Amino acid sequence: MIEQTARKDLTGTIFFSGGGTSGHIHPALAIATELRRQCPKLRIIFCGTSGGLEAKVVPQAGFDFIPVKAAPFPTRPSMRFFAACNEYRQGRKECTSLIKQYSPLAVIGTGGYVCAPMLGAAHKLKVPYLVHEQNAYPGRSNRLTAYHAAAVCLGFAAAERYFRTKGQIFVTGNPVRPEFFSLGTAVAKLGARRELELPLDRPIILISGGSLGARSLNLAALEWAKQQASVVTAEKAQTTTYKGPYIILATGSRRYEAAKRMVQDWPDMPFLRIEPYLNNMPTYMAAADLIIGRAGAVTCAELAAMGKPSVLIPYPYAAGDHQTYNAQALVHGGAAIMYADKDWNASTMQEVLTDFVQNASAWNERSTAAESLANRPAAAEIVEIIFKTMLK
Repeated sequence: MIEQTARKDLTGTIFFSGGGTSGHIHPALAIATELRRQCPKLRIIFCGTSGGLEAKVVPQAGFDFIPVKAAPFPTRPSMRFFAACNEYRQGRKECTSLIKQYSPLAVIGTGGYVCAPMLGAAHKLKVPYLVHEQNAYPGRSNRLTAYHAAAVCLGFAAAERYFRTKGQIFVTGNPVRPEFFSLGTAVAKLGARRELELPLDRPIILISGGSLGARSLNLAALEWAKQQASVVTAEKAQTTTYKGPYIILATGSRRYEAAKRMVQDWPDMPFLRIEPYLNNMPTYMAAADLIIGRAGAVTCAELAAMGKPSVLIPYPYAAGDHQTYNAQALVHGGAAIMYADKDWNASTMQEVLTDFVQNASAWNERSTAAESLANRPAAAEIVEIIFKTMLK
């Protein structure tokens, strides 16, 4: 294995593949950032689809990005299967050409259908690769490609029983970007609010359904806002200073226009900001006092890193109900409460916000508990595994 002191002079190329949602992209970015820190002369190239979130997020993070063809295989028989097969074949050819062109030392796959052609090509050309699985129940791409991996890294130990692999399995936790740790302070919260032009003296609630958005979370928040608008209008007759919760709702890009249409004829709502997607999520999370959202594995890891209390509403149709298992790790650790998607609405949201305002000490305890669950060295540990198993 290459020693720490020699890594700063290591040259060559490493490929990363993973995408579709932020849950696959951001762990890859966290690993790549740590790898770049240790090996500044190493070239890191991300490969993903041109229409995926990775095409936007990866270049913004300062890494090279090359698009390749890929498409998800349908879970049920349909004509889309043949289109997906064709996309896979084209993507496999593109990935084979890229590997021959750049001769990467290794490939890192973090899940999503775009991994399949890249890791398949890597195996065929005898390039070692590592798979990182974020969830308690792994996705199809990672399950299929793990068999020939040099190493498989897991966000949750519970996922190990689903894997058959010739390589070693490591439980590392989920890596998050360094800024999630550095922004989890009171000073950072104040700075984030000023940067985002948010109220400094009101409880701020961030609601996000992940990079794709969540219809049930959006509807509950907007219905709550509509009810709250009439209350605020009545209050204005007595005072112009509103001190209630301020809501930031990240709808997801494809649900944003529908949300804006819903509220366009409603009364003025000085307590609601609607955004399609939060590119600077660490800053928004730093500004928030409470976070309401889905329970993707990376979201849970980011909540812990920043020490934020949360209300988690697992996506009910996730494979193997893995988001419920993800959420339970924070709930059992005292850092979060959980609602079933069918039970989340404007009324339950009001109950949560009332409790948040009236029982501050209990929510402060959840914040402390979240911080205690953070796995700080996950990215560095995965980089060590890369060197141990592939860059010897």
